[in-house]
Amino acid sequence: MKSYKHYGFEEFLADDDFQQWVRTGSPIELTIWQRLIDDFPEKKADLDSAREFILSWQGQEYFSEAEVEQGIQRILASQKESQRPVVRWVESRWFGWQIAAAIVVLLGVGWSFWQTMQTNQSHPEGAYVSQTSANLREIANTETSHKRVDLPDGSQIMLAPASKIKYSVQMTNELSRNVFLTGEAVFTVTKNPQKPFMVYANKLVVQVVGTSFTVKAFEKMAQIMVVVHSGKVAVFPLKSLKASQKSQQYIANKLLLTPNQQAVFDKASERLTTGLVKNPTLLRNPENSQYFVFRNAPIAEIFKKLEEAYGVTISYDNEALKSCNLTVPLSDEPLFKKLDIICQTIGATYEVWGTRIVVSGKGCQ
Repeated sequence: MKSYKHYGFEEFLADDDFQQWVRTGSPIELTIWQRLIDDFPEKKADLDSAREFILSWQGQEYFSEAEVEQGIQRILASQKESQRPVVRWVESRWFGWQIAAAIVVLLGVGWSFWQTMQTNQSHPEGAYVSQTSANLREIANTETSHKRVDLPDGSQIMLAPASKIKYSVQMTNELSRNVFLTGEAVFTVTKNPQKPFMVYANKLVVQVVGTSFTVKAFEKMAQIMVVVHSGKVAVFPLKSLKASQKSQQYIANKLLLTPNQQAVFDKASERLTTGLVKNPTLLRNPENSQYFVFRNAPIAEIFKKLEEAYGVTISYDNEALKSCNLTVPLSDEPLFKKLDIICQTIGATYEVWGTRIVVSGKGCQ
């Protein structure tokens, strides 16, 4: 039984039943939402705001920066009321557009790009691809270490043990470069904007132009994981691709991932969640050994350096924390350890909401 009495703006956005009610346009009378307002009148403002947010973006492909920031500011405002202990991770939830506290931005792709996709029921993987040649080559890794595979287009795959791939030997002559994966592999893709690189892993599709990423999709695992090391990838369920073919619209439920971000696809529920990797790595080498050594540095400067170094976004109330200056030596600590030290020093807390880090605190004297 859901505990609706604890619902706020973010909880309404993440609730499947609430989203369905909003999208159907049914009147509120005689619904659980009317009963909720009757019992807890103070929740009407959050319910109305969440409803308006969903309606305003229904059927559109992008969130504006203003709407994203609106969601962030709501989080910050709610956290000011009561300080929480430092929390490492809050997993985002997928609901139609992957709003999850209004943080994740969709990559919308027009139907014209995807109209060449055709259903090929006879394909050995049962996948839906565009004009994939029947002449597929299969490579399985039966060794105990990773196996390197060089594709015809110059891309490279490091195939994990107990894994296999299939790809067309005529890949360079086709509209898109398609690879079918069972197991785990690290992909380093040669750039070719005219020929998208598609990885089909069970019920999940990963589409890239040129990048490095890992896909883990073993048959016996309940989830499929995609981790981006460099560049950008789009991730979406296979059923979304099929639906877009029938409706001749852009592919819904599509996520754009950048370095240090990951997506997890649950096979049973066919839900896609996104967030930061557990241990973000440095994306750029520090200019010198003193790069993370701060001497009476404004908190804004510190957060900016962390964002640039790890490719993350840190949201905070600049007005509340503008008086916080910090003197602290940071060097080889992981990102979240750095944030632990910073937040403990200035009396703040942080949480990971989807792909953003949200810091809140009362400020410094």
